[in-house]
Amino acid sequence: MEEAKRRISELLNQSIIADNKQNLSKMPKPEYQITRKGRTWDLSKIDLEKLKKDFKEKRYKNIELADLRAFIEDKLEKMIQRNTTRKDFAPKLQEIIDNYNAGGETNEHYFKDLVNFAENLKKEEGRHIHEGLTEDELELFDILKKEKMTRGEEKRV
Repeated sequence: MEEAKRRISELLNQSIIADNKQNLSKMPKPEYQITRKGRTWDLSKIDLEKLKKDFKEKRYKNIELADLRAFIEDKLEKMIQRNTTRKDFAPKLQEIIDNYNAGGETNEHYFKDLVNFAENLKKEEGRHIHEGLTEDELELFDILKKEKMTRGEEKRV
């Protein structure tokens, strides 16, 4: 049973194209192919609880996973461009992807990990507001901040 699941997952990973940004004419054509345009998502407006609930009812879970992963990767890249101190998020995302690709996780567990990661990104995206800073000030603050600062030192920075 596990071998069948693994083979199905491999076939789907080869045949699903979640983003039409790629030049499809240069890619080798797989024997079976599902092409679907990705969604445009705004992280601040995503109801992650509803997303979790809806995932259980989706028929094509691998497409949903590919869409979510593409969205998170794009969002993370843009967030790192705005604040380079966020680069620590990249290895965490890569670890989630590597665990899934190694076959150590089910689609449901992978989805859960991606949603949890998206929740952390959502918090990080709004952190400058919580700190009372602009995005640029937050980056400077993060660069100057020591690991264990007192509240007074934080205010000075």
